[in-house]
Amino acid sequence: MEKESVAVVDIGTNTFHLLITEVNSEGEFYVKHKFKEMVKLGEGGIDTDVITDASFQRGINALKVFSQYIEQHRCNRVIAFATSAIRTAKNGSDFIQKVYEQTGIEIKVINGNEEAALIYEGVKNGIQLSPQEPVLIIDIGGGSVEFIVANSLHPLLLRSLKLGASRIYETFKPSDPITPQQITLIENYYLQELKALIEEVKEFKINKIIGTSGAFETIATMIAYQNGDYLTASGNINGYRFFAEQFFNVYAQLLNSNREQRLQMQGMDKQRVDLIVVAAILIACVQKQLNINQFIVSNYALKDGIFYTYLGKKVHGIGASSASDKTLREKSVHNLFKKFHCNEKHTEKVLQLVLSLFEQTKELHGYGDLEKELLTYSALLHDVGYYIHRSGHHKHGQYIIMNSQLPGFSNDELLLIGNIVRYHRKSLPSKDHPYFNVLTTEHKNMVKKLAAFLRIADHLDKGHRGLVKDLKIECFPQVVNIQVISDSDVTPELEAANKEKVLFEDAFKVKLVIS
Repeated sequence: MEKESVAVVDIGTNTFHLLITEVNSEGEFYVKHKFKEMVKLGEGGIDTDVITDASFQRGINALKVFSQYIEQHRCNRVIAFATSAIRTAKNGSDFIQKVYEQTGIEIKVINGNEEAALIYEGVKNGIQLSPQEPVLIIDIGGGSVEFIVANSLHPLLLRSLKLGASRIYETFKPSDPITPQQITLIENYYLQELKALIEEVKEFKINKIIGTSGAFETIATMIAYQNGDYLTASGNINGYRFFAEQFFNVYAQLLNSNREQRLQMQGMDKQRVDLIVVAAILIACVQKQLNINQFIVSNYALKDGIFYTYLGKKVHGIGASSASDKTLREKSVHNLFKKFHCNEKHTEKVLQLVLSLFEQTKELHGYGDLEKELLTYSALLHDVGYYIHRSGHHKHGQYIIMNSQLPGFSNDELLLIGNIVRYHRKSLPSKDHPYFNVLTTEHKNMVKKLAAFLRIADHLDKGHRGLVKDLKIECFPQVVNIQVISDSDVTPELEAANKEKVLFEDAFKVKLVIS
């Protein structure tokens, strides 16, 4: 199967991003390398539309480093896009020419609406969007802010405004700490510039904001620490949800602190410490005007949108990722399944059996579509740990899943799937297991029950013979009977499953009979 390495370079006003992936002809891919450099290309000149000499040289130096990574990974294709700082700078074309001369990277400058459309492509491949319910996506860059109203099918509104954090910071030059008068001045400026956009967005009756930028990630990380969500705060923030009240608690802290105090705040990105205040004022203005209570953070933005657009062209011959029967989450799990070369026949059999268990015991567990979905993905990925070693593959699988940063899943969901996979064999859940112990009581009970299903289903295909055709289950107040249906002698499978009844019986407080 033909493979190529693709490098995507996102040249932003503050940060340069490099994404290197390996892609095959069927559109399956994995990320080989991610790198970012805080260049601050707009520093000192964005308010006068000039890239200063110091910023110019920082940008060249960063792209020289990127070109070394690109060469090391033997990339067949390099796609480089530049945004606000270069498209508005009088010497932007000089920068593009110098980059080409010194690195061989050809940069394409995109306009604001193109940038917004690509950000949408990135977000929809990182966050599971609804086909019916539109959301407002906000990307706070250094030079511009992109506003996108969209659902999972297509963008409904694309706007790019010159309200980027670097541009506002250089224009207003707030003191440290910022004064109430300066806050009011910046708020009034934002409200004036946002007036027409706010009226447009109100027509869509938005209930959620998806924030994608270093500012949103920093604020979400601070909130996660304050909520005690330490695993999320220190790991994968993608898909993290927080609410307006939590945002305004952090917002008040940011407004009432100086630079040194902000640097001491848990979750603060030291590279964002100067611009975070003006970015937070923008978020507050939008929230107050639209009265939106829920926020979701996306790590996926422009660089990812560039990649997925290229992927769509490569596989489907169209300019964006194609709609398909598979949801984003299904595609993410499928990619991981393929990457780690799981046994397809065994996995399909375990999935069939575990869903039969789930459906025929609904009166026992009372779970719905979300739990069924998590169980499905757990079944599909239960053997990914074999890639590391057969021994302890349940633990290896948990590690892989929790560190996979699968698009479409929050860190909490990956934690749940990882735990379900962890307990499909060997030891039972224990308070001595740290990744189980951090779960809420509700989630601990759910993990036990879903892992119990997976444990029984896996052991009913113990030898990977695929001989169990179906299950017939009867649930009584104190007993659950599972009758195994097969045309062959499945004594080994029955013996294996009967040895693994303890978790099921503990989770559901019933006696389990498998025959």
